[in-house]
Formats: sequence, structure tokens, C-alpha cells
Amino acid sequence: MMKERDLIKDIGNSVSSIVNGVKNVGNGALSDLENALKNIGSFDISKGVKFNVGVGTPALRTNIVTSADKHIKIDCIDCYITGSFAVTGHIAVKNFALQDFGIDANPNGFSAKAVFEATVTPQTQLQSLNIVKELYSVGLPGAGFAVPGIFKVGATLTYQIGVTSSFSGQGVVDFGLQASIPDAATVIAKVKNPASNSAVDFVPSINPVFKVNSFSARADLGAYSQVRLAFGAEITSVGKADIAISLVIPRVTAQLTASNVPCSPGLRPRGVKLTSKADVEVDLEYGASLKFSPVPAKSLSLYTISRPLLNTCFTL
Repeated sequence: MMKERDLIKDIGNSVSSIVNGVKNVGNGALSDLENALKNIGSFDISKGVKFNVGVGTPALRTNIVTSADKHIKIDCIDCYITGSFAVTGHIAVKNFALQDFGIDANPNGFSAKAVFEATVTPQTQLQSLNIVKELYSVGLPGAGFAVPGIFKVGATLTYQIGVTSSFSGQGVVDFGLQASIPDAATVIAKVKNPASNSAVDFVPSINPVFKVNSFSARADLGAYSQVRLAFGAEITSVGKADIAISLVIPRVTAQLTASNVPCSPGLRPRGVKLTSKADVEVDLEYGASLKFSPVPAKSLSLYTISRPLLNTCFTL
């Protein structure tokens, strides 16, 4: 069992008066602390953790969607994320009423790569696709913390790929990018004080990837990768609270149009014109099911930035 000095270190000075009143140090200290907190129904605790968020395998091909008629296939050919997050969680309860459940999160060395291959077999009618596919969903034991019998905070990471595209004609196109987020980026999320919710400094460093292997007619390509960090708190005799932070890094959109006009005078007479852009988004969901003053579930966008990528012409 934990010693008294370990308890003070773990739960902070805000409950030191309760710890000092515990008579049986050693095997009985944690039980006595739990009973004291339950009886009083008030505490204020902060905890900092750091955990890795690397998922996916570089250069691994994964089918995201294939249309029912087999005319369109989109694969992720290089999709993964690397890096870690430093997170500080805060829970405050007074007289069994939640005063605050908050998360401050900072990425460290965070990078996401999402490169797709779109293959379209000959067709004359415009076809569209819209799908979201979950590639990974894992618990993060290193991101949680707890005082047994009083509260526990758990975390999960979900990695999704989304595709929204339309095509006519035929072709094979690789498109996507790698984006890195500066370590100065910060997300602040609070259930009971939503005016403090914010995301800053998520300006990405972007390296686009486009390759036209063959193409005719027209395509509007859209795809994104999303990392979702969800934190849930269960507080004895108080209720539950949830915070989820979603990072859309990146969202790539591209328009390709085949033409019989050469890209430049003297070149072969067929070209494919490309315009493209990238978006980074930070979204937040939060809510709480509580005995006193519940917080309805809400979702909002904290941060968006759009960057132009390539505006060029490929000679075929």
C-alpha cells in the first residue's frame, strides 16, 4: 500500500489537511483517506502525464473504400502518426458537486502523414464517395490517473481516415501530405468553464505529395486523417464527465482536370491541371452526467487553418 508521503505527492497540497488527519499510516492510510473524502465530498486534484500517440505503419497499404461496382478504389498507402502528448488533468469537487474537470494538452514532436492512392476505372457518369473508417482505437493506460474509491480518469485514442470524393473518367492518382504541429501548440478544455476552452499555435509545417500516374476527365479528391483523444472521469457520488479533443491533421482537397492543352508550349499535348489545399482543425466535445448541475453534451470547433498546396499542371 502507499505511504502517507506518496499520497501527498499524488493528490497535491489541496487535500493535505485530510491526509494529515489520517491516523493509521501505512496499510490503512489509503482506506482512511478514501473514507474521509467520501464523507466530506470535496477535493481539488491536478495530475500531469505524458504518453505516446504513435499509431499506423509507414508505407503500409490499407483499403479505405471500394465502390460497389468496383469502378473506384481508394487506398491509404502511407498513413501514420508519431509523437506524444503532455496532458495535465484537473478535477475539483465541492460538497459532491463538480466544480471543474479540465484537460490541458500539448503535442510533443507530433507528425501525421496521410498519402492516398485513388484508382478509377473507365466510366462516363460522375460517381461520389463519402466514408469514414476507423483504423485504430486503443486505451491509453499511461494517460489515466485515479484515487481508488474516489475517482478515476481514463483515456482512449482513436485514429480515423475519412474520404469525400467524386470522379468521372479514369486514372490513378496519389495525393496527400505530411504535417507537423509545433510543440508550442496547446489545447485547453474545461467542462464547467467553457469560456476558457481554446486551441492556439497549431500552424502546421506541410510537405505535399501528389503524383499523377494516368488520368482523364475530372476528379474532386478529399481525404483526411483524424486523431481523437477522449478523457472520461468517473467520480464517486458525483457522476461522470467527458472531454474529447479531435485533431484533423491533415484534411487534403484537390481538383484535377484533364485537358488536351499542353501544360507549356512544346510539351506533349495532354496535361492534368491540379489545384489543392490543406486544412488543420481542432475540435472539442464535452459534457457531464451529474447529480447536481449536469452539463449537456456539446461540440465545437476551437481552431481551423487553411493552407494552399499546389497549383500546377502535370504532363502525361
